[in-house]
Amino acid sequence: MKGLSLINKLLYLTNSVCLLLLLLAYLSPYISPTFFWPISFFGLLFPVFYVVNSLFLIYWIIGFKKQIWANIIVLLIGIQYIGLFFGTQPNTNTTTDSIKVLSYNVRLFNRYEWIAKPNVKSEIIPTYRFAK
Repeated sequence: MKGLSLINKLLYLTNSVCLLLLLLAYLSPYISPTFFWPISFFGLLFPVFYVVNSLFLIYWIIGFKKQIWANIIVLLIGIQYIGLFFGTQPNTNTTTDSIKVLSYNVRLFNRYEWIAKPNVKSEIIPTYRFAK
């Protein structure tokens, strides 16, 4: 860092923080939120951190600085996660009836007696218990 100007030193410090945040984003699928809940936010911000660090990589490439190596290593570690966020995989499932939605409106189990039948609640509840 001796040969860097003040602006490059500040950029290098910012880049180091962004690299650390990106590494935390890589760890987020493996650490339970019950153990450390803020780690899940790093995982959600993975695309932002990856793009920011890619921009830093381009900056260091243009400047021919040796700080490029930290970016290259960290970005190569996370290349396996790109397909999960940026949709690089082709869609092979082309069937249209692969999703079915079932809605069963129980109308609050006829609490306000909207249905005039006397045993509506007994007709609804066995089906409800079976669905559990």
